[in-house]
Amino acid sequence: MLKRILAAMVLTGLAALFLSCRGVVPPTPPPTVVVQQNQQVIIGVPSPAPSPGQAGACQPGAVDEVRVGIFGQVCPNGKTPPNNAARTILIGCTAAITATPKLQGVEVKAEVHGTAIDWNVFASAPGVLEVQIPPNNFNRDAKGLGSGTGQFSAKVCGITGLLDVTVQP
Repeated sequence: MLKRILAAMVLTGLAALFLSCRGVVPPTPPPTVVVQQNQQVIIGVPSPAPSPGQAGACQPGAVDEVRVGIFGQVCPNGKTPPNNAARTILIGCTAAITATPKLQGVEVKAEVHGTAIDWNVFASAPGVLEVQIPPNNFNRDAKGLGSGTGQFSAKVCGITGLLDVTVQP
C-alpha cells in the first residue's frame, strides 16, 4: 500500500514537471470589476402632468407622507443657529422650512404630486413668528420674533405633515 502511495506521488510530480516544461500555464482569474448602476426611480404613472410652477392635480395614491422640517437657519451678528433636528428657531434668526411629499419614504417628484399645497402656521402667542413666502410654494421662511412655540402644517394630496418648533433667545 505504501508503495502505491509513493508511486502516485512520484507520477503526480512527474506530470507537473512535464506540464511546466511544455509551457502550459494555469489560467489566471479575470480581474475584479466593480459595476455601479445608477437608476432613476419614477414614482407614479408618467403622464402629461404639469411641470413645477404650473397648476396641477395630484395623481391618486401619489403621496402617503409629507415631511415638514427646517433645512437651514440664518442668524445675524454671528449668532450660531442650532442644528435642524433641534426644531428651534432663535429670536432674530430666519429658518427655512420645507414640505417634502413622500411615498413609502421616497421623495415624490412635483410632476406626480402636483403643485398644490395648503400651509397653516399656528403660534402660541402673537408676535412669536413672522412667516414669508419665497418663490417655491413648498418652502416658507420663518423669523423668530419672541419666545414661544409654533406649528407648521402642510397638506399635499390630502396628506398633512406637521412641524412643531420652539422660538427662544
